[in-house]
Amino acid sequence: MLKKLLHFKGFILLESLLSLTIFCLVITTFSLSCLHFLKQAAKYDELEKMQRYAYEVMKEYEAYGGRTNREVYDGAICYRIKITRDSHHIKGITVSNGKEQFTVEK
Repeated sequence: MLKKLLHFKGFILLESLLSLTIFCLVITTFSLSCLHFLKQAAKYDELEKMQRYAYEVMKEYEAYGGRTNREVYDGAICYRIKITRDSHHIKGITVSNGKEQFTVEK
């Protein structure tokens, strides 16, 4: 019995290395997908902020009028908001934070 176990030591080592390799690949794939998800979540959070500022400025503009170019500060980030209009109607709104731009047009 002992001779048979000594004969398969190389296979046990090879099987252990293969299982360790598969385990490392699974962990690496999982961590990379989590990193990609976090980057996408941050991007969508920024887009959501821009949409919220567009809504607030548009609501205020429709109610009270005012300037068509505005700046809103959120901490260190400056959002530039531009409302485009013809003589009597609002055509659209553009929100920019320096890196990304969000536009809504009729």
